[in-house]
Amino acid sequence: MKGYLNTMVRVMFALMLGVVCMNSCSKDDDDEKEKQTTGKSNSTTAEAFYNGYKNNKDMTILVDMRTRAKYEAGHIIGAVNIDCESSDEAFYKEDALIYQALEELDPNHEKFIQLYDSYGASQFSIKVASIISKKGWGEKQVFLLASKYDDFAAKYPDIIEK
Repeated sequence: MKGYLNTMVRVMFALMLGVVCMNSCSKDDDDEKEKQTTGKSNSTTAEAFYNGYKNNKDMTILVDMRTRAKYEAGHIIGAVNIDCESSDEAFYKEDALIYQALEELDPNHEKFIQLYDSYGASQFSIKVASIISKKGWGEKQVFLLASKYDDFAAKYPDIIEK
């Protein structure tokens, strides 16, 4: 009987250890999937993007990456338009288009960069955010709106200029 109880305790311990390992591995996998999707946490929720804008206006460069026509139809107050939607060929040539514009706006790389486009965290905009991070602003200074601009504008009309 004593041997049986000893075996049962070991089996129960092994089962519990297996459940704990499965849960922690699953969480790590979820974190890794999120990093792959969002470009190393550059992507941020609409609420965090809004709060970052409202609380750090003086220290933030807000970049609207949509076409000029979309920008003129409505944009976040204070945003500069750097059209990446219709000129992505220029972007793929060492990303000179957006990098040069940001260099002119913040040569010392001291400000936060908030990016948004029509589509939210698309592969292209994630790439843009990642490259800007690598070119001197750092991952903790570059934020990409994860939701679509139209959804964001509908949720926060108080900061939209038409």
